[in-house]
Amino acid sequence: MLCYTICECQSFGFKTGAFGPTIFHTTGFQVWSKAFIFWGLGLGSEIVSHQIHFTYGLCVILLLWDWTRRLWGDLTAGWAVMLLISMPSLLLLATWAYTDLALIFFGLAMLYTLGYGQEQNDRRWWTVSAISAGMAMGVKYTSFVMPLTAVLLIAIWSFQRKRDLFTEILKFGLISAGTGLIWYLRNWIWMGNPVYPFLWGGRYWDEFRSIWYAGSGTGSGWDLAALLLLPLTITLGYQDVNSIDSDIGPLLLLLLPAALWAMTGIKKAEEPRKTTLTTIGFFTLFSAAFWTYGYITTRNLWQTRLLLPAIVAFVIPAALGVASISRLDTKKLRLSFIISGLVALAIYANLVDTGLRLFARNPLAIATGIVTTQSYFEKYQPGYAYALQVVAQTNLNARIYSLFEPRSYSMARTIQPDPILDNFSHDIYLYEQPESVIAAWRAQGYTHVLLNRRNADLMMENTGQKLLFDETMSLLRRVSVSFNEDYELLVIPSE
Repeated sequence: MLCYTICECQSFGFKTGAFGPTIFHTTGFQVWSKAFIFWGLGLGSEIVSHQIHFTYGLCVILLLWDWTRRLWGDLTAGWAVMLLISMPSLLLLATWAYTDLALIFFGLAMLYTLGYGQEQNDRRWWTVSAISAGMAMGVKYTSFVMPLTAVLLIAIWSFQRKRDLFTEILKFGLISAGTGLIWYLRNWIWMGNPVYPFLWGGRYWDEFRSIWYAGSGTGSGWDLAALLLLPLTITLGYQDVNSIDSDIGPLLLLLLPAALWAMTGIKKAEEPRKTTLTTIGFFTLFSAAFWTYGYITTRNLWQTRLLLPAIVAFVIPAALGVASISRLDTKKLRLSFIISGLVALAIYANLVDTGLRLFARNPLAIATGIVTTQSYFEKYQPGYAYALQVVAQTNLNARIYSLFEPRSYSMARTIQPDPILDNFSHDIYLYEQPESVIAAWRAQGYTHVLLNRRNADLMMENTGQKLLFDETMSLLRRVSVSFNEDYELLVIPSE
């Protein structure tokens, strides 16, 4: 996807203050992004996606800082940045090959330019906002909340101008849809469904996979106690599908009363501040409602990081709230000092934890070539290092079928990974008997099976298919097994 940032839009003739609602010139940033991508590809580096994601994280900080500073000054902007730094999962995600920081950036960009266009009475900024919404829609389907928020706010702001109401909403919708269309066309051409795999299924997709992926009925249900405790639940992260990327830290929950206090002053605020708080409030409300519905209906959406675009935007009223706590100070109790101390402690703990993990893993050793990729994998991911090694020892024309292993990075063979860990269950659904499953693999040209035994044991216990799985594996010939027996390579018999 073409990298994009909120920019100094000279082609529209926009005029802004120092730094204004701008960070980089669009064309320059796009050229830099392309050069960055080709640099990574030219060096044969598989970590270029990590680097791009990390760059989006820096852009998020810059945009949040500039937005907050323009309206509330350096102190509140400083608090906003500190609240960001206090979230362990945000720093961790920024170093991974994920899309969350890009989505957060596009969301902030959409909200920022939407509000700025209303403040300046310059609807051309809404065009930039629509482009940002379209870019977000090309990242994740869950971002549909972004254009929904924008359309609702445009409708509210343009309600007194009936003629403009329809025109502005239609314009925003067409621009955002046109921007995101590239992704949907790609899906339609290659996968047979513009919103693959939802609604109409598509290539490699059927009713079984729709049910498996949806996980309907596995959520919390309408448990009132669970819903009331949801703010605490997302802070602790113990229910998340991926607990490692769900730790947002305690500060936002502790500062929730202060943030809500800041939001109650919307009516008395100056127009630019009122617009910003209204925009963020609507977006946070819709995002939280959608995420909560997912929490109620399916366990697969119990991922705090899906709520991060709203959480990061809500950092602004949280920062405003904590900066305003000094008004409550008395001679006997300096509440602002207590809050400042808690924030400093949380940031210090997060940075120390992140720093220790960074020093322990020492990524610069592999980046500078001091250690090889293979030896680095063997130390920190020994199971997958074994998988890479054993796959490389197969014939060049080998075709490998993965079971319960979603990754295939750096595997120099034709391999079918198991992205949602359903390959075996799906094959049982299609072919019913172990012998028929083996025959189907053979007919499709597969010669080997790469098995992640640890994931297999966990999944088979949950699905009740352990006996069928064990019987199927007994029909294969084991070639090799890792030292901790987490991975196995098996040969599919010819007949």
